[in-house]
Amino acid sequence: MKVIHLISGGDSGGAKTHVHMLLQNLCRTPGVEITMVCFMEGPFSEEARALGIPVSVAGHILPLENCEGDLSAFVSGETVTASPETGLEHVRFGRQSVRLDYDAAQNGTAALSVNLPITDGERRLDLWVYGDGSGNSLTASVTVGSGEGAAVEPVVLTGLDFTGWKKISVELPQGATALSGLNIIYGGGAQSQGTIWVDQLTTANQQMEDNAAPNVTVKVSGSQLTATVTDDVDKLGIHPQELIVQRGQQFHTGQ
Repeated sequence: MKVIHLISGGDSGGAKTHVHMLLQNLCRTPGVEITMVCFMEGPFSEEARALGIPVSVAGHILPLENCEGDLSAFVSGETVTASPETGLEHVRFGRQSVRLDYDAAQNGTAALSVNLPITDGERRLDLWVYGDGSGNSLTASVTVGSGEGAAVEPVVLTGLDFTGWKKISVELPQGATALSGLNIIYGGGAQSQGTIWVDQLTTANQQMEDNAAPNVTVKVSGSQLTATVTDDVDKLGIHPQELIVQRGQQFHTGQ
């Protein structure tokens, strides 16, 4: 008999102990084949493996910031100004991206404060960046842990030696709890000031690609076109999920 036990993978305390003991005993039962399926990596799945329980972690992509809202998570400072961008050339998905005007001339670093909580167990950060070809570097500040024990770790995202859109995928520090900053570091070249754009930030519990096309339905009524966009993998798309376009308006599908 094959048994699959589905669980989030974030449980702790008595619940974790109960599930581990139950599945460990079932593993010893003749004729029973056990697999525990979690939806995130972490202490729960790691301890289960150590107990000899077969574990499978379901891959997923979670939205961190799709940049279609008020962008209040991006806090402008003295060296970086964050503002909404709606020009199609600088929008990767939907109707809007984040424009970052920076000046790293004074101390070599332009720092933007960000407040984006990361779901427990996430291992990777993906985002789209429109580079300015400056040769400077883009890094992230990632908060690890919480409370008095929290610390901020730097994560190198990419060198800004390109122009146009580029997808960036990096590994998160173990125990990451928030994306707390984006930083442009002056590379010593001719350009210490510039503008880059950021769009569609996501996290994942393992390295994976979402290559499936989103589901799009379109309805036309007079001069109004209504498009509904959904994505079964990362649940992203136009936000809100229904986009209404009047004659003369445009939006970017990311294709």
